[in-house]
Order: sequence, then C-alpha cells, then structure tokens
Amino acid sequence: MKLSNNSRVVFQVHYHPTGTGQTESDRTQIGLYFSKAPVKKQFYWLPLVNTGFTIPPGEQHYQVTASFTAPAFINSHLVSITPHMHLLGREMKVELTPPGQATQCLINITDWDFQWQGTYNYKEPLALSGGSRLKVTAYYDNSDKNPRNPNSPPKAVRWGEQTTDEMCVAFFGFTLDAENLPVSSPQLTDVLVDQDGNLVANGVGFTPGADIEISNHALRDTRADAATSGRLLSSDLWRVFAPPGQPVDVTVINPDGVRTVARSLTRAGTALSLAAVSAASYSPESVAPDQITAAFGTRLANNFVTASSLPLPTVLAGTSVRVNGALAPLFFVSPGQVNFLVPATTQTGVAVVEITAADGTLSRGNLAVTSTAPSIFTANSYGTGAPAAVATADGVHYAAVGNLDGTPNPINTGDYLLLFGSGIRRAASGTVKITISGVDAPVLYAGAQQDFAGLDQINTQIPPGVSGVVDLVLSVNGRAANTVKLSIR
Repeated sequence: MKLSNNSRVVFQVHYHPTGTGQTESDRTQIGLYFSKAPVKKQFYWLPLVNTGFTIPPGEQHYQVTASFTAPAFINSHLVSITPHMHLLGREMKVELTPPGQATQCLINITDWDFQWQGTYNYKEPLALSGGSRLKVTAYYDNSDKNPRNPNSPPKAVRWGEQTTDEMCVAFFGFTLDAENLPVSSPQLTDVLVDQDGNLVANGVGFTPGADIEISNHALRDTRADAATSGRLLSSDLWRVFAPPGQPVDVTVINPDGVRTVARSLTRAGTALSLAAVSAASYSPESVAPDQITAAFGTRLANNFVTASSLPLPTVLAGTSVRVNGALAPLFFVSPGQVNFLVPATTQTGVAVVEITAADGTLSRGNLAVTSTAPSIFTANSYGTGAPAAVATADGVHYAAVGNLDGTPNPINTGDYLLLFGSGIRRAASGTVKITISGVDAPVLYAGAQQDFAGLDQINTQIPPGVSGVVDLVLSVNGRAANTVKLSIR
C-alpha cells in the first residue's frame, strides 16, 4: 500500500465501558512495515458491507448477506480477506463465483469469536476475473442462549460503531492485473565515515525517502544532504548495526523496495564489553523503557560523578550512553559502573548499548528490552533482603521497612506498604499482582512515582493472618520481580 510523504494516518480505536468506573490503561501500538523488495503493484482494499439489517430479539440463527460483482473489464488477484462481526456474530462464509464457473469458498468461519479475529492472507494470490461475484453470508444469535449477548433481555440490534451494535463486513485486499508500476534503479558508489562521525552513502538514483541499510536493517535517521545530490547520511543509528572492527554490508533502499548492490564498511576502532542490568534487582533478564539501569564494565568513565540537577544530563564527566543510538539520561558515572535511564522511545527487542568515556574509550553490549520488567529496590542496594520501602498505619507516621544490612524491621498486619521499584509503570491495568507469605495482597497503586526519574511506586496493605519473616512477591503478567523480605507481627 502506498503511503506518500506527509500523509496523515488515522488510527481508529474502539473503546467499550468496563463498568468499573476506573481509569483503564491502553497499550495499543501501530507498526508500519516498509517494503524490502521491489513493488510492482499497489495494494487495494474493498469492503463488502451490509448496513441495512436489523436482528430481531430472540433470533438464534439470523441471516445477513451482502454481494458485489466486479466490473467485467477489471481483472485482479485476491491477496487477503478480513471478516468482521461483533458479539452476536456466530458464522461467516465468503464465496466467489467466477463467470460461468462453480462457486468456491474463500473463507468459512463456523464459530466466530469477537476476541479472536484478524486478516487471513492467501499463500498464493487468487485470480478474480472480471464479472466475478463475491458473496458474504453471516449468521447471528440474538437470543438469551448466546453467552456473549450484551443485552439482557435481548433487544433489536442494528448496524453501528459500538461493540453492542453489529456489523456485517468482509474486507478484501487485492491487486490489479493491469497495473505494473515503474521501479527505480539506485546505485551506491561508495560509503565512508566523515569527519563529524556521520555514515555517508554516495550514489545516484536515490529517491525521496530512501534509507541507508546495514545488513538489511534500515537506518531511520537517514537524511539527504541538502548541499550535495546523491548523498545520504546517518548520524547515530549506523553505529548500532556496525560493531567496531567488523565488516558490514551497506546498501541503500528506495521507497519502492529497490535496493542497491552492497558495499562493505568496517567501523574503525575497538570496543570493550559491558553488561547492563536492572539497577534495582540486578536481574539480567531484561529492562523496560523508562527503567533505571546499571551498566558494568571497565574504563566507562574517568571520574566518579553523580547527576545533581533535573532534567538528568546526557553527558556526565564526559561520559555518554546511547541505547539504539538514542542518548540516555544519566544518574551516575564511574570507571566501573554507569547508571542510566533507558530512553522512553526504546522499542522492545534486543537493544545495543554503547558507552563512550571522556577519553574516547568505547564499551558495547546488548540489552533485552520488554514493555515491563518489574524490579524492587532493597535497603541493602543489592536487590535482596528487605525492600527500600516505608510502612504506615495512618498515612501520617511512616517507618522504614528495612535496614542497610538488608534485615527487615517489624511492621503490623493492616499496615500500608509503599514499595519503590522500576520497570513497572507500563503494566496494563489488572496485570500487577502481589502476594505476602503466599496470600494475595491488594494493589492500591502501581505506576510512576512522579518525583524521581524512572522510579515507580507500588502501594499495598499487609493482609490479615500473616506473621513472621515472610516473602513479598510482586509480578507483572506472571513475571516476578526480585523477592523481598518482610517482618510482620
């Protein structure tokens, strides 16, 4: 599908009241995938819709149909199909009848589930000759025997945008046989690193929106040199995919999916290794965007310096950290450890961390990034023992829960507990769980602490029937944070 420069993308999301009266969170994302091969045809959508139906209450097998006959002079190929109904939908069948031929089934869903729907792509595009007829046949259950029926008692339901309304639609993705798009012919003559540290790709035939690639990874910070025709530059991202001392293949890909022949590039220098973990739990499993993270290595900085102002600096004592090419805010730097905040824009997956010291020493390592990575700060700063938390019975008087040696101070059943951690703020509503000595405890709040960058706060209450030195386990989507110790009397 063609997306022209400066196009406006409208993303429609439907929300339905949960009935709880609480503010809910949303983690919807949109991803744009650019063609990696020459594009010869555009992709089109055809919706086949019936908007004029009314489903009477009590009907268990109500039929709704829609049909369309392709113009006789248009031949095409069907690439995908997307059936769509709401909660009353039970079955949908889509059929194709070519001129003078037998009817064939394109898709047949006999047990429709509104919570499990999607686009179905054909292994091989299906020919649609001019004059072919497409027909949708759908069935709906508007009786009290339908457990998904949102109305009790059932009532008449018509077409509409609400989840409690209904729809009868099938989207067809297709290409036109007569369309053959011209393709570009880019040529890459050479690649180099200029005096400013930019990766430069020189060549001809680069069209607006062309990207430099390293080993098939498109560099989204690619920009055209306004002063020189046929010259593309990448300031930062190229380093992510070009480890020092290792040859990599560099290509340029135009927006129509045509790429150049590769040229080899070897980034100068060497890199020391580093390891990055949660600064709260020291877990190497993964971290999350906006999480406080610690990197360990050698020669990471030339001095011991702690950030003393907000917003946090991105250079401290001459040391800087980049995560997938983006500068990271810094808390603390030293020769052996650097504490930083994972940039909020970091995508999930494997990220590359590069730390450059004031003397130019480069250290490099990988970091797994997930949407959440729960971890709790502890009193001994090692991720074990009692949490770095406070307890209160009345919201006025607060007491420390842990000592510097990691031992817990006694607290009481019914006390409110304020825990502090990182990697939790992006958790969806209802996915945070707490147990104390195996007993479920309420999650009164789980989110950003607000006053300190990257710090999250979790509020809970000690449940009745729990006593002694016990474990507190916090989890998000089933992934547990580091276990901490409480002493309850």
